[in-house]
Amino acid sequence: VVGSLADAETSAAYAATEKLFNLGATVLVGLYMALYPQFARTYAADRREYWAQTLRFIGGMVLLGLVILVVLALLGKTLLGIYLSEPLAEKVLPVLLPFGFWLMLCLAQHVLAGYFVFAARQVRVLWVNGLVLAATALLGYGFALLSPVAWVYGMIAGQLVAVVWLLCCYRADMRALA
Repeated sequence: VVGSLADAETSAAYAATEKLFNLGATVLVGLYMALYPQFARTYAADRREYWAQTLRFIGGMVLLGLVILVVLALLGKTLLGIYLSEPLAEKVLPVLLPFGFWLMLCLAQHVLAGYFVFAARQVRVLWVNGLVLAATALLGYGFALLSPVAWVYGMIAGQLVAVVWLLCCYRADMRALA
Protein backbone atom coordinates (compact mmCIF):
# COMPACT_ATOMS: atom_id res chain seq x y z
CA VAL A 1 0.00 0.00 0.00
CA VAL A 2 2.73 2.45 0.96
CA GLY A 3 4.65 1.57 -2.20
CA SER A 4 1.68 2.44 -4.39
CA LEU A 5 1.08 5.78 -2.66
CA ALA A 6 4.59 7.08 -2.08
CA ASP A 7 7.84 7.64 -3.89
CA ALA A 8 10.49 4.91 -3.89
CA GLU A 9 12.58 6.50 -1.12
CA THR A 10 9.62 6.83 1.26
CA SER A 11 8.51 3.27 0.48
CA ALA A 12 12.01 1.94 1.12
CA ALA A 13 12.35 3.87 4.38
CA TYR A 14 8.94 2.68 5.58
CA ALA A 15 9.60 -0.94 4.58
CA ALA A 16 12.96 -0.98 6.37
CA THR A 17 11.43 0.57 9.49
CA GLU A 18 8.49 -1.83 9.48
CA LYS A 19 10.88 -4.78 9.12
CA LEU A 20 12.80 -3.58 12.16
CA PHE A 21 9.65 -3.36 14.26
CA ASN A 22 8.37 -6.69 12.90
CA LEU A 23 11.64 -8.22 14.10
CA GLY A 24 10.91 -6.84 17.57
CA ALA A 25 7.38 -8.24 17.38
CA THR A 26 8.77 -11.64 16.37
CA VAL A 27 10.96 -11.67 19.47
CA LEU A 28 7.97 -10.82 21.68
CA VAL A 29 5.76 -13.46 20.04
CA GLY A 30 8.59 -15.97 20.48
CA LEU A 31 8.65 -15.14 24.18
CA TYR A 32 4.90 -15.71 24.37
CA MET A 33 5.25 -19.01 22.51
CA ALA A 34 7.93 -20.12 24.97
CA LEU A 35 5.49 -19.44 27.82
CA TYR A 36 2.46 -20.83 25.98
CA PRO A 37 2.60 -24.32 27.56
CA GLN A 38 2.68 -22.75 31.02
CA PHE A 39 -0.32 -20.58 30.18
CA ALA A 40 -2.17 -23.67 28.91
CA ARG A 41 -1.46 -25.63 32.08
CA THR A 42 -2.51 -22.72 34.26
CA TYR A 43 -5.71 -22.18 32.27
CA ALA A 44 -6.66 -25.83 32.75
CA ALA A 45 -5.86 -25.79 36.47
CA ASP A 46 -7.04 -22.36 37.63
CA ARG A 47 -8.59 -19.73 35.39
CA ARG A 48 -8.19 -16.96 37.95
CA GLU A 49 -4.48 -17.67 38.11
CA TYR A 50 -4.37 -17.86 34.31
CA TRP A 51 -5.76 -14.33 34.08
CA ALA A 52 -3.44 -13.12 36.82
CA GLN A 53 -0.44 -14.53 34.91
CA THR A 54 -1.75 -13.19 31.62
CA LEU A 55 -2.25 -9.71 33.03
CA ARG A 56 1.24 -9.75 34.60
CA PHE A 57 2.71 -10.86 31.28
CA ILE A 58 0.85 -8.19 29.31
CA GLY A 59 1.73 -5.60 31.95
CA GLY A 60 5.39 -6.54 31.60
CA MET A 61 5.18 -6.22 27.84
CA VAL A 62 3.47 -2.83 28.14
CA LEU A 63 6.19 -1.70 30.55
CA LEU A 64 8.85 -2.89 28.11
CA GLY A 65 6.99 -1.06 25.35
CA LEU A 66 6.97 2.14 27.40
CA VAL A 67 10.73 1.85 27.89
CA ILE A 68 11.12 1.41 24.13
CA LEU A 69 8.88 4.43 23.53
CA VAL A 70 11.02 6.55 25.85
CA VAL A 71 14.21 5.38 24.10
CA LEU A 72 12.63 6.14 20.72
CA ALA A 73 11.49 9.57 21.90
CA LEU A 74 14.97 10.42 23.16
CA LEU A 75 17.22 8.65 20.65
CA GLY A 76 14.91 7.61 17.81
CA LYS A 77 16.10 10.16 15.29
CA THR A 78 19.74 9.27 15.90
CA LEU A 79 19.16 5.52 15.86
CA LEU A 80 16.98 5.68 12.78
CA GLY A 81 19.59 7.88 11.07
CA ILE A 82 22.21 5.21 11.72
CA TYR A 83 19.90 2.44 10.52
CA LEU A 84 18.53 4.15 7.40
CA SER A 85 20.65 7.26 6.79
CA GLU A 86 19.57 10.74 7.75
CA PRO A 87 17.55 11.60 4.60
CA LEU A 88 15.58 8.34 4.70
CA ALA A 89 15.05 8.58 8.46
CA GLU A 90 13.34 11.95 8.00
CA LYS A 91 10.69 10.27 5.85
CA VAL A 92 9.56 7.87 8.60
CA LEU A 93 10.40 9.85 11.72
CA PRO A 94 6.76 10.99 12.12
CA VAL A 95 5.64 7.37 12.63
CA LEU A 96 8.51 6.17 14.78
CA LEU A 97 6.61 6.55 18.06
CA PRO A 98 3.40 5.04 16.60
CA PHE A 99 5.49 2.04 15.54
CA GLY A 100 6.73 1.80 19.13
CA PHE A 101 3.14 1.97 20.37
CA TRP A 102 2.17 -0.79 17.93
CA LEU A 103 5.04 -2.90 19.23
CA MET A 104 3.62 -2.46 22.73
CA LEU A 105 0.23 -3.80 21.57
CA CYS A 106 1.28 -6.46 19.08
CA LEU A 107 0.98 -9.39 21.50
CA ALA A 108 -2.72 -8.80 22.18
CA GLN A 109 -3.79 -10.71 19.08
CA HIS A 110 -1.65 -13.72 20.00
CA VAL A 111 -2.72 -13.77 23.64
CA LEU A 112 -6.36 -13.56 22.58
CA ALA A 113 -5.93 -16.38 20.06
CA GLY A 114 -4.24 -18.46 22.76
CA TYR A 115 -7.13 -17.82 25.13
CA PHE A 116 -9.64 -18.99 22.52
CA VAL A 117 -7.64 -22.18 21.94
CA PHE A 118 -7.50 -22.85 25.70
CA ALA A 119 -11.24 -22.20 25.97
CA ALA A 120 -11.93 -24.62 23.05
CA ARG A 121 -13.27 -21.79 20.87
CA GLN A 122 -10.97 -22.32 17.90
CA VAL A 123 -13.42 -20.81 15.40
CA ARG A 124 -13.05 -17.48 17.19
CA VAL A 125 -9.34 -17.53 16.40
CA LEU A 126 -10.28 -17.14 12.74
CA TRP A 127 -12.72 -14.36 13.58
CA VAL A 128 -10.26 -12.37 15.66
CA ASN A 129 -7.50 -12.70 13.07
CA GLY A 130 -9.94 -11.73 10.33
CA LEU A 131 -11.13 -8.67 12.23
CA VAL A 132 -7.58 -7.60 13.04
CA LEU A 133 -6.69 -7.99 9.36
CA ALA A 134 -9.78 -6.08 8.22
CA ALA A 135 -9.19 -3.22 10.66
CA THR A 136 -5.53 -3.05 9.71
CA ALA A 137 -6.18 -3.10 5.96
CA LEU A 138 -9.22 -0.81 5.82
CA LEU A 139 -8.10 1.76 8.35
CA GLY A 140 -4.47 1.47 7.29
CA TYR A 141 -5.40 2.21 3.69
CA GLY A 142 -7.51 5.18 4.77
CA PHE A 143 -4.68 6.60 6.86
CA ALA A 144 -2.17 5.87 4.08
CA LEU A 145 -4.26 8.00 1.70
CA LEU A 146 -3.61 10.94 4.05
CA SER A 147 0.09 10.16 4.39
CA PRO A 148 1.65 6.95 3.03
CA VAL A 149 3.65 6.21 6.18
CA ALA A 150 0.48 6.57 8.30
CA TRP A 151 -0.33 2.94 7.42
CA VAL A 152 0.99 2.17 10.89
CA TYR A 153 -2.19 3.64 12.40
CA GLY A 154 -4.15 0.83 10.75
CA MET A 155 -1.76 -1.63 12.37
CA ILE A 156 -2.47 -0.02 15.74
CA ALA A 157 -6.23 -0.13 15.11
CA GLY A 158 -6.04 -3.85 14.35
CA GLN A 159 -4.30 -4.53 17.63
CA LEU A 160 -6.78 -2.36 19.52
CA VAL A 161 -9.53 -4.67 18.24
CA ALA A 162 -7.69 -7.56 19.91
CA VAL A 163 -7.03 -5.58 23.12
CA VAL A 164 -10.71 -4.67 23.51
CA TRP A 165 -11.83 -8.22 22.75
CA LEU A 166 -9.30 -9.62 25.23
CA LEU A 167 -10.57 -7.25 27.93
CA CYS A 168 -14.15 -8.35 27.20
CA CYS A 169 -13.09 -12.01 27.57
CA TYR A 170 -11.39 -11.20 30.86
CA ARG A 171 -14.46 -9.43 32.22
CA ALA A 172 -16.79 -12.23 31.08
CA ASP A 173 -14.56 -14.88 32.69
CA MET A 174 -14.33 -12.94 35.95
CA ARG A 175 -18.10 -12.60 36.08
CA ALA A 176 -18.52 -16.32 35.35
CA LEU A 177 -16.02 -17.24 38.08
CA ALA A 178 -17.61 -14.96 40.67
